[in-house]
Amino acid sequence: MSQLLRRLGLRANPFATLSAELEPDIDQYFIRPPYYRYVNERGLRCQTFILFGERGSGKSATRLTLKNEGWKKIQNNSENAALPVTLDDYSEILSRGIRNVAVGDFVRRVCFLTVEAVFVWLAALSSSDREVFVDGLDEDETKLVVSVIREFYLPVPELARRVSTRQALELLNQAWRLRTRLWAEHRWDALISVVASIASSIGRKVADVDMPLEEHVGKLVGSPAGKGVDVSIFARASLQRVVDFVRLFGFNGIMVLVDKVDETPSTDKSAQATAELLHPLLSNTQLLEIDGLGWVFFLWDKVNDLYSDNGPLTVRLDKISNTTIRWEVSSLRALIAQRLQYFSDGEVQSFSDICDGHIDAEEAVESMISLAMSSPRELVRIMDTVLREHEQVHDDSNDTPLVSLASIEGALDRYVSERVKEIYKPEILRQVIRLNQMTFVNKDVQARFRVNDSSARNRIKKWEDSGVIVHTGSRRAEGVATAGGKPAFQYTVIDQRVRRILDREIHLGEQFEFDFDEDEGEESDGEEGEGEDN
Repeated sequence: MSQLLRRLGLRANPFATLSAELEPDIDQYFIRPPYYRYVNERGLRCQTFILFGERGSGKSATRLTLKNEGWKKIQNNSENAALPVTLDDYSEILSRGIRNVAVGDFVRRVCFLTVEAVFVWLAALSSSDREVFVDGLDEDETKLVVSVIREFYLPVPELARRVSTRQALELLNQAWRLRTRLWAEHRWDALISVVASIASSIGRKVADVDMPLEEHVGKLVGSPAGKGVDVSIFARASLQRVVDFVRLFGFNGIMVLVDKVDETPSTDKSAQATAELLHPLLSNTQLLEIDGLGWVFFLWDKVNDLYSDNGPLTVRLDKISNTTIRWEVSSLRALIAQRLQYFSDGEVQSFSDICDGHIDAEEAVESMISLAMSSPRELVRIMDTVLREHEQVHDDSNDTPLVSLASIEGALDRYVSERVKEIYKPEILRQVIRLNQMTFVNKDVQARFRVNDSSARNRIKKWEDSGVIVHTGSRRAEGVATAGGKPAFQYTVIDQRVRRILDREIHLGEQFEFDFDEDEGEESDGEEGEGEDN
């Protein structure tokens, strides 16, 4: 793609990856919609906040941008800088199964990550700067530091510490540019050894002092499932202790960034399991109100209803500041422009700059945003498809022209064809395509598939559960007097990708050809209803 990118004035593909973690400079071109202000203000002030959002809505990009801004404040020696701590790996917390997760599991993990973050930060300093902090501790401060290290850091096996430390170093490297030659060369093993030596050198300062585990830590460790003891008291004491620990090194407090809760093997396909994993922590509001400790949660929006007052896992959301990601069209337009500007060093200002003069670029962008269903991730995927389609169309050309309308339309057709197969089960797509109506009622389904009322209702319910259609009102009964007849529920195909397939009669392959034989034996779960009530 290098020839195409050069022709378009780009040094790299601005849309090459769908994972924010693989974009080290994402804070340079991340669009900051209105919701970001709330996240930023509360996070940097060590105040708890929940950001709900659909998958692909930009939660991880927001988290990485906030983390980077936090580290930049530290690098610039800003007053009241919070220490960013990222919690996005739950393997240890889930080691006994999701049913046995307790608040103590979160506390121990966050305390470990906090101590690790301080050590990684110290490793990024020059030797002389590091000595200022380490040698400047008085006896009582040193005892606090050593006790926290012994209680929360050293009990973790060395191999696990090394793996975790490498991840922490890589995260810091994104935000804190190339501090030393070792960082520049990504010699992580050498840097991990530096971190380990820092822990050892501090520990040796009071090696002759008998410092057993504090009572609250013993309670947390001795009651792994959090049963038979009021763990909350000891959990709060432990968290307050690590806040005191980080303040000894000049930080105002701790900003815990909790992300990817729905991306574990136990939670990937279940909003219920995702909600259950965090419930022990979110239901304990006292742990969310510790001075100097702010939890910033980036959560799948499907867990919101499960935490409501009427939900199965009650959480006092009225006591926790929260908002839901909403992307305006203007912000999504800016997303495309900002990436193009960054990856062209300002030479390309908008999508129209890489299109030929016959294209209405604004209309093309509107179409792409519509197909992306207002998802930043999907919009990036579409833009990448457009560039690749254009390259393929002109693969044999010596001089690749600017992006054409044919390339855009071909890319959008390819995108919808590939994406819907990833999102929906084949039987759902076969049936909706066979119906071939954007808006319909139960009788339309009965007539098209030659099934009874209950079978049609069952089928519509599956489509609705999949998210391809939504209930959009009622349609007056046909063929009866105005005073009689029950209105029929009306449904509309809501997924714009499926609508494009229907509009343009895009062929998805033989697997998606409808066969009436699949209706054989399909019966309702109950008796047929009276009238057309669904």
